Amino acid sequence: MSVCPQNVIRSQLTDFYAACSNELTTSLNSDVIRAYDVLYALYPLSKAVCTKGDSGQYCVLEVGSTSNTTNKNLLSGLTESSADGLWEPVTSKNSRRGEQQVIIPNLERFKEENLVFLGIQPSLAADDLCKPCTRNVLNEYIQFTSSLPYAPGITNSPLMGGETALYTAVQEKCGAAFLSGSVQAAGGISGGIMDSGAASLSVDTRTVASAFSAIIAGFFIAL
Repeated sequence: MSVCPQNVIRSQLTDFYAACSNELTTSLNSDVIRAYDVLYALYPLSKAVCTKGDSGQYCVLEVGSTSNTTNKNLLSGLTESSADGLWEPVTSKNSRRGEQQVIIPNLERFKEENLVFLGIQPSLAADDLCKPCTRNVLNEYIQFTSSLPYAPGITNSPLMGGETALYTAVQEKCGAAFLSGSVQAAGGISGGIMDSGAASLSVDTRTVASAFSAIIAGFFIAL
């Protein structure tokens, strides 16, 4: 993500919080949180999409055995041609163009399916959950959220609200050592502002491309 490096994202998020701290932490404003959420997710999602398993294959392409066939089939079906609920239309008012129909990410669907975590669910059995791709994907979010806490509290995130449950499941099913170097960083998930406020599935590359595009589109729409 050389065009938009981490320090740029961090700077923008810091400015965002300074300007809208009330809407993000006290008098919660869903539109403001959505814009902040999308911006916040950009960097760790871009890193997660590029993670690889021990075989050297991208996690988003790696096929793992899982008993969660319902979730697997759902993710496999979410293509660009059949977004299946990833987007929802809204009417936007523009002072220069008048009313226009636009689409925004269906954040509830993103959160429900853990799409920013490439579909890895905390309900997976240990044999399916405790794999390198789970560790590598989750580490990208742990490292980012521990270095720059999510202002409204990560459990309130429309996109990343599943991080705490996923982390807890990994700790319980895989053991604390599973995340190795990120264990200390992960401690931030259970305390402070972040708390207050896998099995690799058979996922078509278009699924993640669609998800990533939806988030980016949502950012510009939200602004």
